[in-house]
Amino acid sequence: MRMVRYTNSMVGRFPAMPDFSDYRDANGAKLPFKWTYSWLDGRESFELTDVQMNAAIDSAKFAKPAPVASKYILLYLERIGCPSILKIGLPS
Repeated sequence: MRMVRYTNSMVGRFPAMPDFSDYRDANGAKLPFKWTYSWLDGRESFELTDVQMNAAIDSAKFAKPAPVASKYILLYLERIGCPSILKIGLPS
């Protein structure tokens, strides 16, 4: 199956065309396990090896990471004598 979608680029309107193939059953749904995407700079191929429907995902993967670098940014801004207005929003 081929889907043609037109998108804007630096050289004008361009048809972006993914070609889907290797349809397999995944928990009762047929899904393409391989697709090739044509774009301005050539073609790219993607291939799936396994599909898990409704797989459990550890909620820790969605946790907001701790702002490690902001402490160092604040120290740097203080060292160079940055006006305090630029420090708004950074944790102290």
